[in-house]
Amino acid sequence: MEDNRFTMVAGDLDGLLGVMDLDDVSDVETLLIILFNRPISVEPLDWVDDDDGSLEVTVWAGDTGHLASRAFPMTVVDLVRACASVVAELAPVDGDDVDPADGQASLLAMGDDDLVVALQRALGNVRLFNILDADH
Repeated sequence: MEDNRFTMVAGDLDGLLGVMDLDDVSDVETLLIILFNRPISVEPLDWVDDDDGSLEVTVWAGDTGHLASRAFPMTVVDLVRACASVVAELAPVDGDDVDPADGQASLLAMGDDDLVVALQRALGNVRLFNILDADH
């Protein structure tokens, strides 16, 4: 069965959350943190006029943030590829024995089908995290 949630074009934040059945932007942030195994922050930006807004994604390397922002409309795959290109250029996270650029370069090279599988796993982990977090 084909899973098109991650390749479906979302016109705004509500659409993006809806296709993945997520509650709010913090779940998108958690998804990216799990997928890239490094600190990432996500903030919605709303623009004036007819613009549908964007997501300001900051990939952290120590105290320095590197932007991987994306404007709507976008797919989850578009967002992840934008983040992967930033992560691939960064040094490892402090205290981490693994260079994130090594693993994340493969995210850039992955075809959509393989990336969707990685996203399915990460989304499952987000849901598990939310269930465990609700218990506290």
